[in-house]
Amino acid sequence: MSRFSALVVVLAVAALAACGVTDTGEFREIPENEFPAGLRATIPPTTTTTTTTTTPPGPTTTEPSVTLPPTPTEIIQIFYVQGIRVRAVSIEERSPVLVQRKLFELTERRGMMSSELRLATVLPAGAILNGDIKRGVTSVELGSTLDSVLPEDLPLFFAQIVLTVLPPSRQGQVVFTLDGQPYPPVKADQTVLEAGAPVVWEDYEQLIFGEPQPPVSTTTLFGPP
Repeated sequence: MSRFSALVVVLAVAALAACGVTDTGEFREIPENEFPAGLRATIPPTTTTTTTTTTPPGPTTTEPSVTLPPTPTEIIQIFYVQGIRVRAVSIEERSPVLVQRKLFELTERRGMMSSELRLATVLPAGAILNGDIKRGVTSVELGSTLDSVLPEDLPLFFAQIVLTVLPPSRQGQVVFTLDGQPYPPVKADQTVLEAGAPVVWEDYEQLIFGEPQPPVSTTTLFGPP
């Protein structure tokens, strides 16, 4: 037998020995440490290669921040009674503030009245006023508001409404209706105007707390020369 043929026989025996044949005729794997030392040298080493794939990070996405514009507001003045005059209370409201909103604040913000400042109102409890403005003229519907207003309180009653609904610029006119019919307003000096006659800021300016009082007119009687 040649040397090459002998090597083939050895390798064949080694292969059979590695797998092993049980008594049942099935193959089984034989651990490498059970091979003869000379045979183990002919077995190529087992090498395991691990491949790691790294995915480069994608671009970072940042959600854009949304900045909401500030809500526009404006300062309005609500007039309350203080003694025999009226005083303005300033409050901030969301723009635009309609006439109806001002009337609502005037009738509903009774919490603004302070015993310390002696603020009050001559508007009856539960009074409902409706208003609208067209071409610079504000129309206010009184409804049943006047039922319990004393005659001597009418100048303050109309002053509270007129000074509240007019803008801080003091421009414009106010007319009144009762059940849809023109109603005569009463000025600060207790002058009763005709039904539907307009009134302006100056008609009640003398009642505002802090405003100068109008000069008192006097009559001088001259005797005979």
